[in-house]
Amino acid sequence: MGDGASGSPDGSGEPKSGPTETAPAAEPDWSKLIGAAPRPEAVAAAQTFHKAWGSASKPVCVKCSDGIYRVLKAKIDDKDSGRGCFNDQVIARLAQKLGAPVPPPSIVILPKVLVDAEPNLKHMPPGPCHASEFRDHHSDRMGVANTGLKENRPRFASLAVLYGWMHASDHQVIYPNDPPPLVLSVDHGHFIGNGSPAWTPEMITARPYASADQTIVTGASLTQEELVEACKPLATITAEEIAEAVGAPPEEWGVSTEHRVALAKYLWKRRTELLTSYAAAPAASAANKKATGE
Repeated sequence: MGDGASGSPDGSGEPKSGPTETAPAAEPDWSKLIGAAPRPEAVAAAQTFHKAWGSASKPVCVKCSDGIYRVLKAKIDDKDSGRGCFNDQVIARLAQKLGAPVPPPSIVILPKVLVDAEPNLKHMPPGPCHASEFRDHHSDRMGVANTGLKENRPRFASLAVLYGWMHASDHQVIYPNDPPPLVLSVDHGHFIGNGSPAWTPEMITARPYASADQTIVTGASLTQEELVEACKPLATITAEEIAEAVGAPPEEWGVSTEHRVALAKYLWKRRTELLTSYAAAPAASAANKKATGE
């Protein structure tokens, strides 16, 4: 690891216990913001089965009514699968705002007629599914690699910020089979929790000060300057955008308003912590002033 990329402004190797350069932004009214956030419509319906994977979440790839192949996950039991779909959807939506290399997410309807007709879908309940665009001709999951490729430097830095913001578990990155091997991050259902999709407000509230993900920072030998640059888009993400992301997943996935509010508070706090470590926290934007009632 070079140039003190340690998660602390002074490069000491230890994250600070709290913001030192700027005071935290005023806490928005998350219940109000989440309640007012637009709920995304399903972009398409699944039409034909393409392939399946045997991992814990049992995802499948389907061709959708808009012609795009997507990987679908659904609430397949009463345990963690609904929370995993929720985590995946929220993280992928915020990854787009951050500019991190994560496939675009959406919500896709799985029709009952397709479930009834296709044996490989019998474990999937009809209804709204978490969906991410399928990337064909890519590797299976790998570790941090191809770090010397110039185009991958900002991609890894952005993932280090995203993973640190969320609290990453079960890192999964893939690369195209054909050059250039640009890193892509997939399958974030086990993020936020402690090694599983499940998390509680008490768990995330007690979590230590945020820093960039050290698995990626160390593996890619990221510098402080690269992390500062990667944090710049984080400074532009507003309270409204966080509220839209945590409000987007359907109620069918089983995450209460109380837990959505707790997650929004967690993400807002860790945003401030990361900006303090890797960049000066910005002056409140007009959108953030509106959110906090200033």
